[in-house]
Amino acid sequence: METSNEAFATIGGKDIFFSEDWDTGIGGGLWSTGAAQAKYFENHRTTVRRNLKDLVQTNKDDDHNSIRAIELGSGNGYLSVCLVAMAGDLISELVTTDLADHLPLINKTLE
Repeated sequence: METSNEAFATIGGKDIFFSEDWDTGIGGGLWSTGAAQAKYFENHRTTVRRNLKDLVQTNKDDDHNSIRAIELGSGNGYLSVCLVAMAGDLISELVTTDLADHLPLINKTLE
């Protein structure tokens, strides 16, 4: 299992690192689409946060003043970390999922 020594992205002033282990399978590394989504979070943080705040406002019938999110097929957990770095104050619950053999990799990234 490899962890990057230098930040792959900086979102909301937070350096983002991740772990890769392609031996765990197809989700063991960072795909180009994940890198593109992280760059979008990095470059459009204000817009994404505003849109997330709008979602919270439109959901006033619910007893929650925050967002609950789930990432399906997280692989190494990188995008969950990026989301928390960008909007952790707006998120009350984040579930990061994948197959059982990817869970140690997710846990390492989430450290």
